[in-house]
Amino acid sequence: MSRVDGAGGEYTIRYGWNGPATRGMATMALVLLASLVPGAIPPAESWVRVLLWLVAGPIFLVMAVQLSFHHPALLIGPNGITLGFPLFLRRRRFLPWSAISAMGLDRGRLGKTVLSIVWFESASAPAPAVAEADLTNCRVDLARFRGMVDEYAPDVRLFVELG
Repeated sequence: MSRVDGAGGEYTIRYGWNGPATRGMATMALVLLASLVPGAIPPAESWVRVLLWLVAGPIFLVMAVQLSFHHPALLIGPNGITLGFPLFLRRRRFLPWSAISAMGLDRGRLGKTVLSIVWFESASAPAPAVAEADLTNCRVDLARFRGMVDEYAPDVRLFVELG
């Protein structure tokens, strides 16, 4: 789901079907389908079925679209990193290399893969800000990722802990 584009030397990490995504979507589909089985939810509790479909149904559809169409999650280019590509509720954020001081790719709680970026909003900012990108449903080629960071921002410290 990731690639290095030849023309601009950009590395695009895309959402796609991988182990965690497939397990999560299968579980959600089973829960939604189980709610349709007659007698699974008592008639007095039918509001649970409605609430489940109103909440989980749209989430399921948005995730299915995002995973199936391989929307970009992150773009690394010669000028910086763009994260949070829009899909309905998300907003793009561009961080130039000159503002980034460190990045960490880490497997956190519940097996989520998160890229944390420490950056300064301006040269006079008293403290750094932290931006995060959830890459759980993405395949990250670590060699290409490190290569792009080393090529475009050799001064940026990169920490990788996916153990």
